[in-house]
Amino acid sequence: WELMEGASVANGVLTFPSPGHAFWPIPPTAGLMLTVQYRPGTGPGVISLCVAGEPPLDQAYDLLFLPGEMTVVRRQGQQVQELGGGIIQLQPNTFNVLSISLSNGQFQIGVGSQVAVQVTDPQPLGPGAVMLGCPEGGGGAFDNVTVAAASPAGHSGAAPGAAQPGPQPVVHTLPTQPVPGQAPAPQPVPGQTPIPEQSQGQPWTQQPTGAVLSENFEGQTANWDFVEGAAVQQVGQGRALICSGPGHAFWRIEVTPPFTLSLRHLHGQGMAELVLAGSGEPPNVNEYRVHLGQGEIEMIRAFGGQAHRIGGAALNLAAGGAATGQWHNLALSVSGGQVQVAVNGQNVLSAHDPNPAPSGFIAFGCIQGGQMGYDDISLAQGGGATARPH
Repeated sequence: WELMEGASVANGVLTFPSPGHAFWPIPPTAGLMLTVQYRPGTGPGVISLCVAGEPPLDQAYDLLFLPGEMTVVRRQGQQVQELGGGIIQLQPNTFNVLSISLSNGQFQIGVGSQVAVQVTDPQPLGPGAVMLGCPEGGGGAFDNVTVAAASPAGHSGAAPGAAQPGPQPVVHTLPTQPVPGQAPAPQPVPGQTPIPEQSQGQPWTQQPTGAVLSENFEGQTANWDFVEGAAVQQVGQGRALICSGPGHAFWRIEVTPPFTLSLRHLHGQGMAELVLAGSGEPPNVNEYRVHLGQGEIEMIRAFGGQAHRIGGAALNLAAGGAATGQWHNLALSVSGGQVQVAVNGQNVLSAHDPNPAPSGFIAFGCIQGGQMGYDDISLAQGGGATARPH
C-alpha cells in the first residue's frame, strides 16, 4: 500500500483522521469483484477503480459515497463524466459491507446482500489499480478489503458478492501494516453533476420578488445550459425537455425563496431529479434535491459535502416514454425552510429544513434511466406566490 496525506493503518484498519488516499498497486485489471467494509466519516468516501497513468493521460472510475446516495464518475485525462448513481443508506459509526462488481463497463454496487445501484459505461476504461480515500473531512475507515479478478465474459447476473461461475480467482487482502512507497499522481475527483460556469454564455439573471417566469421550450433556449443527457426534443405537436441519465438542464436564473415552481413531468424509467435553490461547486454544493423514483419521492438536503434525506413518501407515477407516457402536474414550493411538493393537485410531501438554503439556480434532470420529460414550467417568486401547474 502507498499511503498519502491523512491515510494511516492502525490496529489492522485503514483510517483517515484527515483527508487522504491509499493506493493499492495490485495487478491491473479491468474487471473485478471488490468487497470492503466501510465506515463513513464526516465527509465523503471514495473507491477508485482502474486507476492508471500519469496526468494528463490518467484514468479512473471514482465511486463517491455520500450520506444517502452514491455516484459513479469516469475520469480520463481532462474529461470527467458522471455515469450515474442512486440512493443508498449507510449506517453511521459502523462498518457497512459494500460489494462492487465491474465487468465490460457494467457496475453493480451493493450494500450488504442487496444490489443498490447499477451503472453502465458504454466506453469502458482499460485495466488499472485500486485506490481508497476520503477527499474531505475525516473519520472514515476501510477494512477487510478483498479483490477478485472477474471473468471478462461479462456479468453472471448474480448480486455483488455472490459466487461467480468459472475458475476460482486470486484474492488480495488488506495487510495490517502499510508498504511504503511514492504517491501516485492521479487524484480522485468528487462525482456530482457539474454546475455550468456563470461566465460562459449569457450571465445568470437574478429574479426580483413577484416575478413570474415561464418556459415551454417552443422558442429559443438561450437561458438554459444542457449537460450530458439533457436536450430539447420534439414530443407530439410540441417540444419538451427530455433527460436521460446522467443528464441535467440548468435554468440560467437565480431565485430566492419563497418561490413556487410548477411544471408538467413525464416519468420515464429510473430516477428523475429536480434541484432547487442550488449554489456552490461540487462537492460543496448547497441545494435541495427532489428525487422521483419508481414508487417513491424523497427530499435530499445537500450542504458542505454531505447529503441528508429530510423527507420522503410513497408515490406511484405512471411511467412511459415520450411517445406514450402520461404527463403529471407538479408544484413545488420553498419558503422559510419548508419545502412542499404536490402531484396532480394532491400534496404528497412536506419537509422542514432548520437551515434553509439561500438563493440559487434550478435544474431538471435524470440521474438514472431515461425519458424523463419536463414542460410548461412556471416560476412565481415572492411570499404571495400561488403558481399552479398547467
